[in-house]
Amino acid sequence: MTGMGKLTKRTSHIVAVLDRPQRLSDYVVGVFAEIPSRKGMKKAIKKGLVFLNHQPGATGDWVAGGEQIDLYEEPSQRSSLHFDIEVLYEDDYAAAVYKPAEMLVSGNHHFTLDRALQHNLQPSDLADAFASARPVHRLDYETAGIVLVAKTRSAMAHLQAQFHDRLIEKKYLAICRGELPDTGIIDLVIEEKEAVTRFELKAVVESDKYGPLSLGAFYPLTGRTHQIRIHAASLGCPILGDKLYQGVDDRIYDKCHMLLAQAVSFDGMLGERIDIAARVPRRMTRFFPEWA
Repeated sequence: MTGMGKLTKRTSHIVAVLDRPQRLSDYVVGVFAEIPSRKGMKKAIKKGLVFLNHQPGATGDWVAGGEQIDLYEEPSQRSSLHFDIEVLYEDDYAAAVYKPAEMLVSGNHHFTLDRALQHNLQPSDLADAFASARPVHRLDYETAGIVLVAKTRSAMAHLQAQFHDRLIEKKYLAICRGELPDTGIIDLVIEEKEAVTRFELKAVVESDKYGPLSLGAFYPLTGRTHQIRIHAASLGCPILGDKLYQGVDDRIYDKCHMLLAQAVSFDGMLGERIDIAARVPRRMTRFFPEWA
């Protein structure tokens, strides 16, 4: 268990009167937006990051109503990455940054977007600010484009709720092999879960090396892993360079697939609608220069 002197309080919660007592490990699931999963909360309790009435909680403790539950965090052990990234939007609550291809959003690696945020963003002086800004969602390692970042705990909960309620609008650009239909909706289940993507054809070019290539705009209405890559391949138009869903092809142009998280729209903390758009990288505009 971690010593309390090393912890920083993230947020608190007062238990409403319950119909019947519940174990702490059951009750806290979904209470804190910072750790929404059952597995994550059990891990936090075992690490001594969940306090019940100002004492370290245990999974078998009971709550019935009126108890105070505090969620703590350990000081960050991450080293900052001095790598310049493009900041597309920033305020005291949140930011939108451009993640280049071949960069992880987070994880047990040094070269991650997560580690680069402290070097590129201004710290927030709000009361519930994180020690360092945190990504709200992920992009694949090879996918470039916009990642939303929370500077405060309230902003993290606010943005996560919008993702959950499908209130955040996202637009991806992809270069696909073959000719996409002009427009359509793909409704193809992924891992037994609903997955829906709307798409529009933007342009077609003929490549001596690859044959016809389509520039498509994809609008995911759900958020499944590899959703756009799987859905594009289901049309017979896999994303150029996507070795997982295109198959082995010695003619692949680039070691990264041609997929860009190009635009996002979300509600800011003050109720305003914020629209962000990212540049289209050179490796894509060399096929479609009018999008440079």
